[in-house]
Amino acid sequence: MGLGFDLLHKLERKAKAKQNGSDNQSDNESLLREFECLVIEFPEDVIKVMKAEAGVPDKIEEWIDQKRLNEQKEEGEQMSVLRELYDNRDRKLEDYDRMVKKISKAEQRANQIQEEKDRQIEKLLEHIRKSEPDFRLE
Repeated sequence: MGLGFDLLHKLERKAKAKQNGSDNQSDNESLLREFECLVIEFPEDVIKVMKAEAGVPDKIEEWIDQKRLNEQKEEGEQMSVLRELYDNRDRKLEDYDRMVKKISKAEQRANQIQEEKDRQIEKLLEHIRKSEPDFRLE
């Protein structure tokens, strides 16, 4: 804010020089552009104070509008980044859910295969038990 008031005082000195006829118009315009670029970064009430100090009432609404546009643009960019992050998160969650389903199906299939193997082994063992002679040692 101190820099803003410094530029403001330079503008005032340039305005006095203009009244005296020793003014360079391009210097005034560059100072005003620099001041405007700086001012639109300030809160609105500070802009109003600067306006009162600068004596440029026609510029206040322009400065405030520019500030609001800059804030909306920044907010839009932040929302865009957040939206992208949430979309990426949602995609990752969907991919995770798909992988969990695939793993679950694979586990079910593996369990079915193991159960079938166990049944076949049990059949073979049953057949072996039936065909095995009964030996008794006395």
